[in-house]
Amino acid sequence: MEDHNTANLTEPSSPAASVASAEIAAEFAALTVEEKEQRRAEWSQELARVEEEINTLRTVLASKTRHASDLKRKLGITVWKELTDDVNQGVKNIKESTV
Repeated sequence: MEDHNTANLTEPSSPAASVASAEIAAEFAALTVEEKEQRRAEWSQELARVEEEINTLRTVLASKTRHASDLKRKLGITVWKELTDDVNQGVKNIKESTV
């Protein structure tokens, strides 16, 4: 497990410092060593869960993207056709706009 330096949270000259982060840093500084270790362990566990969820979502998104590509291919929708349609729609929008 990495040891994260929280010094930048308590330095007022740090561009990352904000009122919220200063309050969090002050609360964290008031904790005992054991409480700090417990809090870090909880945060590490939560981070691991969130990163796992992100990876799952990436996997699902990649699968759905492949499926959409397969459906487009079956429908005869090519990248070139999509680009052409987008350009034509843009030209149509420009012609219809009152400038």
